[in-house]
Amino acid sequence: MLAPNQKFHRILSDFAALIYPNYCLTCDRTLVKGESFICLRCLHDMPLTYLWKDQPNVLHQRFFEIPNLKHAYGLFWFQKSGKVQQLLHNIKYKGEEELGIWAGQLLGEHLRLASLNTAYEAVLAVPLHPKKERKRGYNQSALIAKGIAERLEIPFLNILQKTANITSQTHKHRLERFENVENTFSINQKECHAVKNRNVLIVDDVLTTGATLQSACNPVLGIAKTISVATLAVVK
Repeated sequence: MLAPNQKFHRILSDFAALIYPNYCLTCDRTLVKGESFICLRCLHDMPLTYLWKDQPNVLHQRFFEIPNLKHAYGLFWFQKSGKVQQLLHNIKYKGEEELGIWAGQLLGEHLRLASLNTAYEAVLAVPLHPKKERKRGYNQSALIAKGIAERLEIPFLNILQKTANITSQTHKHRLERFENVENTFSINQKECHAVKNRNVLIVDDVLTTGATLQSACNPVLGIAKTISVATLAVVK
């Protein structure tokens, strides 16, 4: 039975939803009780990869330079002009910070249900260059990483740094992507002890060739015991 204050907050929440209804960010349908940000219909239409059930998998081939790579995941398969792209666009460009955390929690829940909640001891995020992060106001990968960390009940460590403000990866070929991000990341040396001999999970928003994520893992090589990677979406 709900306490009086809980009943009040539920009534207040239901009343606010009637006056200011929340809409699905991908189809604009009014959300019903129990839905957050995206309706269940649209979530059902987003193609899950199920890669957390198969380790190693096809993604390991994209990270051949990470010798201690343990796991590699992506929550959804990316489809151009599809609902997964809409989700990423809202997180990355529309200021939907809470959506980023929610999406990370969704991925974290799948990992938890696959009994992977004890596989890691810390979550890290691929960083943005400070100039870009100031302009955007947040790092979308950090939001996703925080959501995963919350669901897995392990710490999120904001210790990776981007030392070069490179050009966009969007229209570059595979080799150009690797050359573009080579040696662009570092780790806060004062915080190295936080990942030393630990199993870490490094998170990005979307995986294409794996160039950015692989480069972000480089500073942790030789420090962490094992490295795993996870993204919200994967380009086939």
